[in-house]
Amino acid sequence: MSGKTISTINTYGIHHFNGGWLDVNQVEANRLSMKNYDRIYQSANKIE
Repeated sequence: MSGKTISTINTYGIHHFNGGWLDVNQVEANRLSMKNYDRIYQSANKIE
């Protein structure tokens, strides 16, 4: 959902998909979700 790849020593495989089966509304909802996730992620990882 985030588009970020975080791997650890326990990571076995990573599956990427382009969501070609999603309709326009689902693509837009996913884009907004990723944007919100990025905003929250950046806020949580802000180093002061």
